[in-house]
Amino acid sequence: MAYGPWLVELPATSPRVNNIKACVVFADNSADAKLLAKGANPEGADDTYWANATATAITAEANWTGWTLEIVIGDGNDKRTFSVTGFTTLDLMASAMLTQMTAAGLAGVTYDATTQILNLPGALGLGAKNRTARIHKNGGTFTTGAVATVAVAAAASSMQFTMPTDAITIPGIYVVGNL
Repeated sequence: MAYGPWLVELPATSPRVNNIKACVVFADNSADAKLLAKGANPEGADDTYWANATATAITAEANWTGWTLEIVIGDGNDKRTFSVTGFTTLDLMASAMLTQMTAAGLAGVTYDATTQILNLPGALGLGAKNRTARIHKNGGTFTTGAVATVAVAAAASSMQFTMPTDAITIPGIYVVGNL
């Protein structure tokens, strides 16, 4: 990997060093990342702590696997939620969503792969209910691209959700647990 950000985490069995269990450094490789982490936190650091640390390159993700396309129709107790996860492209994700919604009796939902617009027409008989579409990672609140929410005043209102393009840089999300 070329010079870039690295997440360096001490092993779970190591004590904190200067109250630090992990840090982000910029380096050319994992060995340099560990050396930089140790150099930034030298006091009280046994050399083996940082030598045994895990260095993970922080990069953009290669595809949309692990991301979820979610559509919510309604609010509170009067709510229907549709979600699909595990597809490498947004086109595949949208296609799976169409299949799921059609199977639930919502035939008429369309997706245009050229414009990347997912359309929930007013003719679906959904009533005057809010509709929200979002793409998120691991059930989290972090969302990439547009979040479309339509406060529907009339049953005939439609909603169009423009999906982000597959060409965008897919955010990589790194979580350090148990700090």
